[in-house]
Amino acid sequence: HPGERLRNDSVVHGLRLGQWQGVQRSEYTRGELREERIERLEQIDGWVWDAIDDLWESGFNELEQFVSINGHSLVPQSFVTKAGFKLGQWTTVQRATFKKRPIDPMRVKRLESLPSWSWDLSEARWFEKFNLFVEYGHKNYSYNEIPDLMIGDFNPAKWASRQRLRKSELSQKQINALSILKDWTWSPRFDRFETNFKVLQRWSASNGKSNVPSKTK
Repeated sequence: HPGERLRNDSVVHGLRLGQWQGVQRSEYTRGELREERIERLEQIDGWVWDAIDDLWESGFNELEQFVSINGHSLVPQSFVTKAGFKLGQWTTVQRATFKKRPIDPMRVKRLESLPSWSWDLSEARWFEKFNLFVEYGHKNYSYNEIPDLMIGDFNPAKWASRQRLRKSELSQKQINALSILKDWTWSPRFDRFETNFKVLQRWSASNGKSNVPSKTK
């Protein structure tokens, strides 16, 4: 199949081709592979000498395709592509490796350039909810005045309330993500008072009194 990679245990036409391929790479690394064989192998479309780098690139390409379809890089842990690639598992491995030891700075940069990518899985899950909240707010033209309702298993009003209550526990990245939303406020009651107070001030200045009739528009 186009784009399919041979695994170490791959057997093709009865030949252990995956194992043989690994032997050629090992001999190349030790400087034991003849130049003529090197040239012939390099003429094969898609051939690489570093299988680990090749696998990483394959995973990243799958992740880019996921982003192009879904608009974010928050892959469910159990997600498998149509081609059978365990993309959710691959992203989990990237995060686990990042925590254990330094990894290629270019890989870090490429992953961090993707929408919603986070090295912290709990933060990644937070952004999953955040994306649902943004989607709801965009459709309803407000991230502030939200009715108490359920969208599937998600309640945007209660979620927003929890973020305000635990602001001190949020990362700066999370705070910034919420703060830039149109009409989002961390203190809706205070802001509502200030808005109404300013309107009252203007009305009083125009009408010479502060007792607004109940039917005033």
